[in-house]
Amino acid sequence: MEELWQAVSQGKLHKAPGIDGICLEFYRAEWDVIKTELLQILNCMFTEMRATLTQPISMEELWQAVSQGKLHKAPGIDGICLEFYRAEWDVIQTELLQILNCMFTKGPLLDRQFQGQVVCIPKKTQPVKIGDYRPLTLLNADYKLSARIITNRLKPLLQEIMLP
Repeated sequence: MEELWQAVSQGKLHKAPGIDGICLEFYRAEWDVIKTELLQILNCMFTEMRATLTQPISMEELWQAVSQGKLHKAPGIDGICLEFYRAEWDVIQTELLQILNCMFTKGPLLDRQFQGQVVCIPKKTQPVKIGDYRPLTLLNADYKLSARIITNRLKPLLQEIMLP
């Protein structure tokens, strides 16, 4: 660190030997301390919060996720849209809950469950170049429901972490 201060005081900052290495080591040491302390705090918090995040999905959570979704959106590869879930809720709610709980608690999703179809939507009426298009990924509705449930569970926990 002394080399750095000497270089600054002599106006030779850009010529100081190994200044990038000195800075790197200084900030690495600072951030390692912060990172270690932060990880210890988060580990304690996450141990307590893990039960909330990993519990099976309830029917109330599922309905909340279904009702929060925006209507008239394009379906994913499976062709099922949110309107179907809402229109047939009384018929499918139990099976849908079982399927999502199986996806949520049994382990990793299959590749095809979180694949999306990318389509390019024109930004202008007369698109000419690639920048005139906006890529849009169409995701399956069940994947969106799972993501929404996780998001709803994380919101109060994030407030607790950010504003202790």
